[in-house]
Amino acid sequence: MVIDTWGEYAECYSNQMGNTQDILQRFRQNRIPCCVVDINHSNLPFNDDTFDIVPFLAVVEHLHNSPRKILMEIRRVPKIKGYVVIGTPNIARVFNRLALLRGKTIHVSLDYWFYSDPFFRHVRRILQ
Repeated sequence: MVIDTWGEYAECYSNQMGNTQDILQRFRQNRIPCCVVDINHSNLPFNDDTFDIVPFLAVVEHLHNSPRKILMEIRRVPKIKGYVVIGTPNIARVFNRLALLRGKTIHVSLDYWFYSDPFFRHVRRILQ
């Protein structure tokens, strides 16, 4: 089961992967069930103890608010002996370190971040 808002695939954003219907059609063609859920504002439409494994991959870095509610929600849907797997890109990977040593940024440009509405990329940590 694949869950997303599919928001960044709306027609108005001209995503290189296609629009929402294109994406959902590809999943259907490959018999991969999918649904539209905004996990920031809705509970998952599944009973407790439903899945053997709940992958939460490359999501945390896109959350604009605290992940607490979402993490509590995904914690309830695996079976008693099931697993939740959380993955996020490694900001300290060698490629990024080399880019920084060359004076390059590892983030999208500030202009893109500033003018994107909504912003779908990785949320930046602002150092204080």
